[in-house]
Amino acid sequence: MRAILISHGHADHFNGAQMLHALSGAPVWISAADQVFCQQHPIPDLPGIPFPIHHHYEDGGAISLGRFCIRTRFTPSHTPGPHLSSSPTLMKTQGRPFT
Repeated sequence: MRAILISHGHADHFNGAQMLHALSGAPVWISAADQVFCQQHPIPDLPGIPFPIHHHYEDGGAISLGRFCIRTRFTPSHTPGPHLSSSPTLMKTQGRPFT
């Protein structure tokens, strides 16, 4: 595992990241805005973000994983930060859309 990418700041999207990081040592990525959102909106019986954050991504940015590049896009009214997507139009390999 090369990275743990938290798509956005809802608990159902980051709940397993602590275990994945502990088992793999892979770095954890989340947007800075969604990290703050998670810390300010805890869910009962969930510890929030009990794992290290190694990298932040931003709207319009890109995360390179080997020959793959995942683009980040802001998704209005979902959570404060940009949303990750593996849509073929957003993921490219060697300059071409990945399908």
